[in-house]
Amino acid sequence: MDQEQLRIVKPAVSPKRNCRENPERKMESSVVCLEKLPLQILEMIFDLLETKYLLDIRTISRDLYWPATRVLYRFIIMVDEVDFDDIRVQESIWPYYHCTIMNVRQTVILVDVLKENKKLAAMVESIVVGNTDEVSLVPELLSYTSLKYFHYEGILQIPRKSLDNVRTLACCVPSASIEKPNVTELKLYQPLIGTVPDFYAHASSSMTSLGSYRKLRKLSIAVTHWSNDSYFELEEMNTHSWEYFISNFMRYHELQLDSLRIEGQFLDFYDSRRSFDLYQGVNLGILKTLELKFVGYCPSGEQYVDHHSTEFSYDLSKYLHLLKNLSLIFEYTVQTNVESDIKTLAKVLDGKLRNQLSLFSISFEPHARASLCYLHNAILRSQKQLVNLKINNGDIFSRIGRTRFDKDPNLKRKKTMA
Repeated sequence: MDQEQLRIVKPAVSPKRNCRENPERKMESSVVCLEKLPLQILEMIFDLLETKYLLDIRTISRDLYWPATRVLYRFIIMVDEVDFDDIRVQESIWPYYHCTIMNVRQTVILVDVLKENKKLAAMVESIVVGNTDEVSLVPELLSYTSLKYFHYEGILQIPRKSLDNVRTLACCVPSASIEKPNVTELKLYQPLIGTVPDFYAHASSSMTSLGSYRKLRKLSIAVTHWSNDSYFELEEMNTHSWEYFISNFMRYHELQLDSLRIEGQFLDFYDSRRSFDLYQGVNLGILKTLELKFVGYCPSGEQYVDHHSTEFSYDLSKYLHLLKNLSLIFEYTVQTNVESDIKTLAKVLDGKLRNQLSLFSISFEPHARASLCYLHNAILRSQKQLVNLKINNGDIFSRIGRTRFDKDPNLKRKKTMA
């Protein structure tokens, strides 16, 4: 296969777009960079070449092979076969749009390939591994790569050497009790076994004793997806989870974070002491981004009438002197009235965070209900520095955007010129 055969030509773009960019090249076709080709096209090329596995390609020109593998193996997702369709639907949310999706049972094959091919192993930057029976292979897999992003859903003892280059680590809480000196972003997921508060406390004490917290700038504490049937177990396990994690930093080392995300049922069990505990464990005065996800589950046949989750964010707001980005998500499995939350949130925007935010995002999952007029008025009245506004109730919030742009002739002119 010669070089001419490997040139893949894309049709000329529309005359309207080309005239704006460069009128002289209006109808000229251009060569597509192979790394930007859609994954489906690359797979079709490999299928036509009758290769059994993409990893076994030996005869293809280097001009095609290495750029293609650089795309395909930069980000690898290993899941059960039943999850393949869901992953493909959500590809756009991953750090890289193009990725390789493998069955988790093929871990041993991937380990063998990376072991024998150091150049290919050097291309791998990110790996997501679902639960697997071949737990012993995961550390071996890491030993042949220099990952920047690693996500593992199960419980795993990860060798320190394997994490030397990792900047973003996503794992369940028991797996976090390791030395991770260069991790700047840590995402903790709650397991479905054991006494969770103990896991959180052990993870944070390990981080303080090993010094793994020093470069940490982004922290996310999340909860796995629960069904209504496990609501009471969830309530018992979640009540003090993140507090146990923060407790060690309250006593010894204050976390210096740029971004904090807390989600789950534990946000529903509010008292004023909690915001103060968080303030003692995290330097909230320098926090730039705060994300809160309120998750509500009820046993079958019951439903919430009112909700008061945002009392927590209201109490926190007095510490958030440099906060620029605030995101809130309300997710419930039953019809839930969050009217009081909206009123409280309006007070937050009108009060301590007045004219402070540049990004505000709020999302209501289908079962959350509220009138948004209070929020509408608070944003227009008290957030003059707002640049990015994201809210899932499109009608009212597009109206907010138009109102703000129309009031400022400079912004209106910029918008028209764009």
